[in-house]
Parts: sequence; structure tokens; C-alpha cells
Amino acid sequence: MNSNVKILFKTFFKLEFRDNENSAKKKFIGVVISYLFANAVLSLNSFLSFEKTGYELLAFSTGVFLLVFVVLSDFSNIFFTKRHIDAVNPLPVSVSELVTAKYAAAFAYLAVFAAVIIIPQTAFYFFYEKNIYGTLMFAAVNVSSLFLLTGIFLFLYTICVRLFSEKAGFLLYFLQFIFFFYVIYISSHISKKATVRSDIMASEYIKYFPQYYFTFAVDNALWFLMLLLLTVLVYASYYYYLKKNYNLLSAVIYDLKDKKKKEKEKKNIYTGYNNFICSKFISNNEEKASYMLTVNQLRSSKSLKMKFIPLAFIPLIVTMIAVITGALLFEPGGEGSVQILTPSFFFTLLMCIKLLVSATKIEDENSQGAAWAFSVLPVSSLKRVINANIKFVYANFIFPVVLLLSLILIFKIPTLALLCNMVFVLTSSYFIISVFFLFDKIAPYSLENSRYNSVSKLGEILLIMLVGIVIFVSQIFIFENVIFVGISVLAFLIVSAFLKKRQFTLKSN
Repeated sequence: MNSNVKILFKTFFKLEFRDNENSAKKKFIGVVISYLFANAVLSLNSFLSFEKTGYELLAFSTGVFLLVFVVLSDFSNIFFTKRHIDAVNPLPVSVSELVTAKYAAAFAYLAVFAAVIIIPQTAFYFFYEKNIYGTLMFAAVNVSSLFLLTGIFLFLYTICVRLFSEKAGFLLYFLQFIFFFYVIYISSHISKKATVRSDIMASEYIKYFPQYYFTFAVDNALWFLMLLLLTVLVYASYYYYLKKNYNLLSAVIYDLKDKKKKEKEKKNIYTGYNNFICSKFISNNEEKASYMLTVNQLRSSKSLKMKFIPLAFIPLIVTMIAVITGALLFEPGGEGSVQILTPSFFFTLLMCIKLLVSATKIEDENSQGAAWAFSVLPVSSLKRVINANIKFVYANFIFPVVLLLSLILIFKIPTLALLCNMVFVLTSSYFIISVFFLFDKIAPYSLENSRYNSVSKLGEILLIMLVGIVIFVSQIFIFENVIFVGISVLAFLIVSAFLKKRQFTLKSN
């Protein structure tokens, strides 16, 4: 490694861990704590519920999902940060040196996340047989398999970026869907067999997954050497591919072709639908402006899509798993009562609605300064601006998701019960959001990411869950009679409308 590469490597690696306050240590500690906590919980559940070989397979799978999300969601910044490339171009540095430094910095960056992922898994694995050598072999195989599968996904994603431009993002959404399905399904499996460790390797389908064969390497040195050799081969091939196509990939990422045509195509359905919503259901001009701001933000911002789209997946996945496992309905009530969907359905949808609304508060990394704009613009009512984002969330995510859920459930439960559950969930969630609306004074896209961290999200989720428990307990009594359901729905709508109208009339808002 020559001097140019060494200097660039050190610079790029330090920049990977800097936030907008230029604090490397703060961001690094936050990331490490959140990943350690999340993976420790998943590892503990797997340890308590599965035999040793099954634990190995699940550890290899969970780690890959977590690391792939890191590298694909931040792919352009890790390998092709435009400001880094622009700063280096005038310097006497070759493309080969730039790629080598970027590649090494990216690998070191991912190694940090890999270590955080593997440490909890290895700690729990030790307690199966309390064998130090076996534990070290598990850790070594875990590292190799983690980097091998991540490297393969990274290679495929890079090829997709080159060939299909922005459409490559669908691969990331697909992986997110599969990961959420995997975690929720495993969790439901664990809850059913909490007292007995199950043998996941007994499944006839498990042999179709590469992780099945990685488990052989834990007890076989030859398998491990083959795995290690394959990992080195994948990353060497990827390095050669990246070096050969770096300029082309940079051009694709930052100078996308046919941009005008693409924007026009997007406007046909997405913008047309929202123009209709805006013209027919929103009368206030400030609400219209704020609504269309979010429409345009979502269309053009990858980071905002990454916040919104996964949250739309979760209710669909929970419902699909409930249908598959037969855990769709709550305990049936007395004669004449309306069937109630499983509590997980209500709580999941409620949580996602609140997090979607909160996502409209977070500053977009590519278009900062919204707080300044709202402070200088003649906005007569900030509450109107905030309310527009609530309408956007319902129009673009909640109503479509509820429609898809209804299509999934229509053949599983009676039509009347389905209608009552869906209407109750929509109106009760709207009532809860209206209550939170009373205390909301944050303008859209004005809250810095560093101020809305994992702790803030966890506190928000816990609060919304507590409120949700109260609503669900009341639902048990309300669903004793369809008339009670109708009365409660009307009550939610009337009270919500009153709360919002009162806020709009206050001059301070």
C-alpha cells in the first residue's frame, strides 16, 4: 500500500464515522450500542429456542441481513461519495489508488459492524457446550460466511446499479421484506415453543439455503478452508470489477440518464393521485403546500423512501404470518359479538402509523435547512402544515395498506367482522394521532437525525403501545355488539375533528 493510498484510506475511514456535528466518537458509540442490543436480543431468543446447529444457521442468516442492510442502504456513500471524489480529482492520485483506498476503508467500516454483530452471537454460542475451540471455530466461520454472502449481495447490487440504475433499489426493499418476514416468523415460532428447544435442521427445505452448508465448517477444517477461499475469491473479483468500472458507476449514480423522462413517468400515477387528493380533500393552501412538499420529497429522496417503505411492509408481514400460522383471531367473545383480529395486528399498524408521521419530521440529508425555511416563511398556522403530513401518511400508506390487508383477510373472516376491525383500527388510530397532534410543534423535515435517535424511537414506541393497550382493552368490550362498534367509530371521528379544529383556531399555532 503506497503513501497516497494510506493517506486516503485513513481519511475515508474517519469520514465514515462522522455525523453533521463532526463527532466521530458519538456516532460510533450510538451505532455500536444499537447493533449490540438488537443482535443480543435476537441471539438470546435463538439460544433459548433452538438446538446448537439451528442456532448456527440462524446466526449466519441474521448477521447477513444486518450487514447487507448497512452496505446497500449506504452504498453510494461508502464507495462513491461525490464530495470525496470531487476533492481527490485535482490531486495527483490515480483512479486505481482512489478505488483501493475507498475499497479498504469500506471493508474496514464493514468489519466494525461485523464485529458488533458476531460478538453477542459468539457469547451465547459458548454456553451450548462451553468449548473454547468450538466457539472460536464458530466465530471464524461466522465471519467468513458473513462476508461471503454480503460480498455476493454487494456484487449483485453493483451490477444492478450499472445495468438498471435506480431500479436497483428494489433489491434492497425486497431484502428488507424478507428480513422482516424472517424475524417476525422466527419470533412467532419461538413464542409457540418457548419451553422446548426445536430442531430447525429437521426441515426438508433447509438444505436449499447456503447457511446449511456453512454449519459443516464449524466442525470440519476442510469446509472452513473452502469457505475462506471462496470469500477471498469473491472480494478479489469485486475489487477488480469495481476498479475497472468505477468511473462508469460513479456517472450512473450521480448523473442518471433520461432523468426528465423518468420524472415524467413517475408523475403519471404517483403525482396524479396526490394531485387528486390535494384538490378534492384539502382546502387550506398551507396544507396543500406542505402536502405537495412531502409528495416531492418522497419522490426524489432515497433516504426518505428507506424510512417509509419498510414501515409499510410490517403490517402486511404480520398479517401474512398470522394467516399462515392460524393465529389470526383473538379469543372469541359471546354470542352476537364481533370477531376481533389478533392484538399484534392492531399494535403493529398503530406503531407504524406513528413512526411514519415521525419520519416526516426528520431532516433529509440531501435537502437540509427546512427549519430555517419555515422560520422565515409567512406560515400562519404550523398545525396546518403538520396536519398535511398526517393526511399524506394516511392517503399514501395507511389506506393502501389497509386495502391490501382486507384483500388478504376477506376469505378468512366474515365480511362484517373484517369491516368493523378495519374501520375501528383506522378511526381509533386517527384519534390517537390527533391526541399526539395537540403537543406536536415540530415543523416537517426540521429535526436533525442526531436528535431523533434509537432511544427517542424506543420511547415513542413504548408510549404508543401503552395508549394502544388501553384502546385494545376497550375494543374487547366494544365488539360485544356491532352497534357499540358504530358508536365508537363515530365518537373517535367527532372527537378527533374537534381536537384538530380547536388547534387550528388557536393563534399561537
